[in-house]
Amino acid sequence: MSNVGRKSSSSSVHKVVDRDAAVHGKTFQWNLVVRVVRMYEATTQRSPSEVYQVELVLQDESGDRIHFTIPKTHLSMYKSVFREFSMYRINNVVVQANVKVPRTTSHNHKLSAYRKPTVESLPSCNFLLNPFHFVSYGDVEGLVTGGNSYLIDCIGHVVGKEDPKDMTTKSGHKTTCMNLYIEDLE
Repeated sequence: MSNVGRKSSSSSVHKVVDRDAAVHGKTFQWNLVVRVVRMYEATTQRSPSEVYQVELVLQDESGDRIHFTIPKTHLSMYKSVFREFSMYRINNVVVQANVKVPRTTSHNHKLSAYRKPTVESLPSCNFLLNPFHFVSYGDVEGLVTGGNSYLIDCIGHVVGKEDPKDMTTKSGHKTTCMNLYIEDLE
C-alpha cells in the first residue's frame, strides 16, 4: 500500500506496507488510515454456523488494497467496531505474507489483528472510496493463464450457464457449484 503506512513514532511518511518492500512482522507500530471495502465472516467447513474469523479488504487513499484478518480470539472486541465503507486509523497490526487461497487482493502481504490493534473511527471525508476493482476481460484471461488468483469485480452479460453440480471439498464438505458464462460489455 502506498500512503497507508506511517510510523506512529515518526513525523515523516514511510512506505511500510509497500508491495515491493521487504515488510516483516517484527514491527507493530504501523499507523494505517484505511477504508473497509469488503467485510465477511469465515466459517468452518465442519460447522458452517461457527465463525472462526472476520476477513476485511482495506483500501488506502491511493486505491491500493490489502487483506486484514480478525482471528476468533479477538472477534468479541472488534467485530462490532468495523463497518463496510467506513474509515479507520488502525495501529499495532501484524504484517504477514499473503498466501491465503483464494486471495482477496493482489497485494503480497496481509495484515492481522493478532496483537490487539487500536482502532479509531474517522470521518469518511478524507478520501474517496471506490468499492469496486473492475478489470477488463483481457485481464481476467491473464489472471487465469498466469496462475494468479484473487477476487475481482467485473461487469458483463450472462450469456450461458451450466446446471448446478454437487461437489465435495477435500475436507468432505458438501457444496454446490454452477458455472456462468459472461460476455464483456465492450
